[in-house]
Amino acid sequence: MQNRFSYRSLKTILNLTKVYRESKKILKKVDPDLVIGMGGYVSLPVILAAGGRFETYIFEQNSIPGLSNKLLSSRVQGVMLSFDESKSYFKRARAIHTSGNPIRKEIGSISRAEAAIQLDKDADRFTVLVFGGSGGARTINNSIIEAYDRFRNFEGLQIIHIVGKVDYESVRKTLEEVKKDSDKISYFLYRYIPDIWQAYALSDLAICRAGATTIAEITAAGLPSILVPYPYATEDHQTKNAEIIERAGAAKLIKNDALNPEMLFDEIVWFMENRDELKNMSKMSLEVAKPDAAEEAIDHILSSIK
Repeated sequence: MQNRFSYRSLKTILNLTKVYRESKKILKKVDPDLVIGMGGYVSLPVILAAGGRFETYIFEQNSIPGLSNKLLSSRVQGVMLSFDESKSYFKRARAIHTSGNPIRKEIGSISRAEAAIQLDKDADRFTVLVFGGSGGARTINNSIIEAYDRFRNFEGLQIIHIVGKVDYESVRKTLEEVKKDSDKISYFLYRYIPDIWQAYALSDLAICRAGATTIAEITAAGLPSILVPYPYATEDHQTKNAEIIERAGAAKLIKNDALNPEMLFDEIVWFMENRDELKNMSKMSLEVAKPDAAEEAIDHILSSIK
């Protein structure tokens, strides 16, 4: 849905109208006790179709809500938030509760030693996890791979780089060109890691985007981070997400257009040399985390339902 009239927007509106009608049929057949919208425009027709007949709640995962959740907030029984800072956007909501963002139960379930065995990595090296979501993050990918020459003689360093499907082949070719047999660094390239909680458990530092789910997962894992918000997110909500975590002392925020290989190298070296600060950031990361967000949300919703 674009913020201007276009053929694409018109097509989306027509599709949403169709989905609304189909949703009413499905809801009538399923006859649920509760309908939960997890945000995004695809939730809009389903929650509207459920309104008035079923109990409805919505989740707002980011610090700045999207248009769909703003529109739905006064129509549902309650709004569940990841961040307290989002409350001001939902003044017309009937009820608001900050539960945190639901995450996979596997996060935080294994030790560093177990993760090292499962990933076949060295548990004793300083480990940096670099990733940008399933599609990757080109600015992060380019900056870390272009910094490789500066890292090649760091014997105690291990980098796990999840490139994503879009840039994987180009990054792989670049790495092959710059690597030497004499390199002391351990650098591992992945297109994707399905069991990413293993990488969380092994890592000392994460370099990543600042989406709500990413933040929920790395804080639950107690990971300090360098957050590079995606600059084209709606209303720049990733920057707001990152600012909240930075203020809590669990992360450092670097704007996408400011990131470069030299800066990234300096930041990683600083963290390697300041382990006490890293340990404190890890502590703050765990303090801001809400690992039981799913249970918290469901318990609150069930206690509110008549």
